[in-house]
Amino acid sequence: MRPVLALLAAAGCVLGASAAVAVRLRRRYLVITVAGVSMEPAFRDGDRVLVRRASLDAVRRGQVVLLAGSLTEMWPEMAAEAALTTDPRAPSDRPVNGRKPAGRPVAAREPADEPFRVVKRVTAVPGDPVPREIASVPHAPGRVVPDGCLVVLGDNAAASRDSRHFGYVPAEWLLGVVVRRIAPAPEVRQEDGGRGARAGTPRRPAAS
Repeated sequence: MRPVLALLAAAGCVLGASAAVAVRLRRRYLVITVAGVSMEPAFRDGDRVLVRRASLDAVRRGQVVLLAGSLTEMWPEMAAEAALTTDPRAPSDRPVNGRKPAGRPVAAREPADEPFRVVKRVTAVPGDPVPREIASVPHAPGRVVPDGCLVVLGDNAAASRDSRHFGYVPAEWLLGVVVRRIAPAPEVRQEDGGRGARAGTPRRPAAS
């Protein structure tokens, strides 16, 4: 009986150690799916990439980073569209004769204050000269990138929303540095009817 108990105890220790390692890795790394074409050709729409959590002082020029800011800060035009509105034909939200009015939501997107994730390349870190691409942006004053900020651009500039639009990236937006691609974008299956559906894509990918 004792050998069996010893074996079970050993197995429990191994499982406990494995769980601890898994938790530690989860705290340090995350896997995201790229959505969009602004980081092509480095990363394509649908690529799965490994991200190492990092602070701003560990980021170097040229690295690709994962950011998460509010939609209102990153893309105010989209945030305005995402606001939940009601059909103006409904005079009130209160029930009438036990029934709700005819008003209906016009938009059903995520709230504007939900974290909006993007993947971009760092082009300037604190102390670097402000790149000429964003020198005229109101949210990026001065000639030198200030402490606690980054400048980011998309590799495919024509299809990217980046520091040219929202200015400096504050340290609070930084989630981590992209380490490598771990799975290329899956091909569109014929049975999807060409609609571009991809199996296994996470619910909340990171826009590029």
